[in-house]
Amino acid sequence: EKQLSKIDKKNAQKIVSRLDAITDNPYAHIEKLRGNDLYKLRVGSYKVIMTLQQQNMIIFIVETCHRSTVYRNY
Repeated sequence: EKQLSKIDKKNAQKIVSRLDAITDNPYAHIEKLRGNDLYKLRVGSYKVIMTLQQQNMIIFIVETCHRSTVYRNY
């Protein structure tokens, strides 16, 4: 929620909707980041950086940023 509060309401709703849509089979929609155990999902101009707990298929959102700045920390 903290990450989404920094984004305008329209794009935040898109991100939440997209995350809901991928819960059945997230690996068909995400890509692994090189060099660590994180994954990325593109939603419009934003990237969602996440980690997955595979046993229970829980998605932990690490960061949500505009795609021009998201890789500065990874």
